[in-house]
Amino acid sequence: MSDSDVDRQVWGGRIPVAFSLALDEVTGTGEGQEKSDLFLLVPRVAYLTLCSEKLRQHFRRPIPATEDTETWFEYRGRPLAWNTPVGVLFDCFGANQPLPWVVTVHFKKYPDTLLRCTTVATVESYFLDRVKEANYLKHGKTKIEGLDSAEDRKQLWLGLAQDDFEQFARVGVKLMTNRESNWFRKIPFRVYVIRPGDDDKPPQVLQEPYDSTSMEGTANTLGDLMYYLFHPVEPVKVVVHGIEPPLSTPLQWLSEHGCHPDNFVHIIVHVAA
Repeated sequence: MSDSDVDRQVWGGRIPVAFSLALDEVTGTGEGQEKSDLFLLVPRVAYLTLCSEKLRQHFRRPIPATEDTETWFEYRGRPLAWNTPVGVLFDCFGANQPLPWVVTVHFKKYPDTLLRCTTVATVESYFLDRVKEANYLKHGKTKIEGLDSAEDRKQLWLGLAQDDFEQFARVGVKLMTNRESNWFRKIPFRVYVIRPGDDDKPPQVLQEPYDSTSMEGTANTLGDLMYYLFHPVEPVKVVVHGIEPPLSTPLQWLSEHGCHPDNFVHIIVHVAA
């Protein structure tokens, strides 16, 4: 399989989700539709909030007029962060459960534990800020081709929002090219730590600069990063995009071909208690 095939497979990953309206929000006035679940194949690399319009139409809910009517999501009593990619949420909380993944939808009583998200423009702004952050880590500067123009930034966002790989890739490929070296300066990553017994807690998130190469000039690997973050504890399982990549995988390659559209590598790490 070529690297370009990997890119397409990463983008094409889907989670079958059954969106169920919260019981305390069922009014009985929607002629039955609001009581039926909405089944969608949701892109792993997208955000749950991008489903909001379809959900409002299905459950017959008006466009939110106030912060008290924002859409939010819950799984088994746990509010789901809208700013975490869908596949990461699933791998953290739903991977061991039967499919489809049943997610509860709320249109009222937005929880204080979640960041506010009043419009899709909030998601766009957050996403582009993460892309800029990741590329500063990779290239050591913010002025790079692919992020300089408003047109390129909009194309990146629309590619994600409209699930259009070709549109995203036309700009995204520029962010993967380091013209000054064969290596990124640092590897943008977010590690989500899952511990037994923490079902009612959000995962610990680790994020810090980490070199793509060792002091000797050799490629740092996923295993090197795990050793750096967790030694002397040995992770039980390491997951990226729903699979367990070999710990020998070079971080440079993983950053180029296993990152999310925000240009971060999102890694779920299960550790012993």
